[in-house]
Amino acid sequence: MSAAHDREDRRRLGWFRAGPAATLVSMTTLRIEHPVTDFTTWHAAFDRFSEMRAHSGVLTHHIWRPVDDDRFVTLDLEFASIEPAQAFLDLLQERIWAVPANSPALAGSPTTRFLEPAS
Repeated sequence: MSAAHDREDRRRLGWFRAGPAATLVSMTTLRIEHPVTDFTTWHAAFDRFSEMRAHSGVLTHHIWRPVDDDRFVTLDLEFASIEPAQAFLDLLQERIWAVPANSPALAGSPTTRFLEPAS
């Protein structure tokens, strides 16, 4: 990987060089946690909305599963700021989670919170 490509990746993810150490600028993570009835079905539905995530300002995402519970998902969606993160949560609540066909395998109500870097 070239140094220019590495710098561009850091800028895109909210990192920039300020003096001798890299500093994290304001970023917001939307964390979503919820049980699922079937991970494979849930993941297929998640993949169907990749373009919508990109157009809504999701810079990157991480999917986590507990080692002892294959019917639970934690999802971290990273945004440049709180505004697109809040708008995306509104979209999820109104258009995705409210329509069973758009959210197959979702069990129960998702728990959400916004996170920011602590230091």
